[in-house]
Amino acid sequence: MTDRAPVAVLGIGTDLRGDDGIGPTAAVAVEQQLHATAAPTPVEVVVLDGEPTRLLDAWRGRRLAIVLDAVRAGAEPGTLHRLVGGLDPVPVGGGPASSHHAGLGEAMALGETLDRLPDRLV
Repeated sequence: MTDRAPVAVLGIGTDLRGDDGIGPTAAVAVEQQLHATAAPTPVEVVVLDGEPTRLLDAWRGRRLAIVLDAVRAGAEPGTLHRLVGGLDPVPVGGGPASSHHAGLGEAMALGETLDRLPDRLV
């Protein structure tokens, strides 16, 4: 990780599945804001499709990984949820309503087993 930024913003999803594109859309907006500043930033923005092994690679060795993704939580559409890895429960087994075969919860569990989680995950 010598040349990787210590912080990663990971936009998860695809615009091919309707509102599942919010993660990548938000990540691109973050990247545009970062580029608008004159100072260099230690943040890398990455857009991913949500496949768990890609997540493990993207957040491995990071001080902080911020994941932006659409969730089905029974709340009003557009509601923002902030979950902190290790503190808040993250759903596992999205079932047929999930747009990913394995979701963030599964990726976190796998990352913990393989010791491939970032220092902090939001």
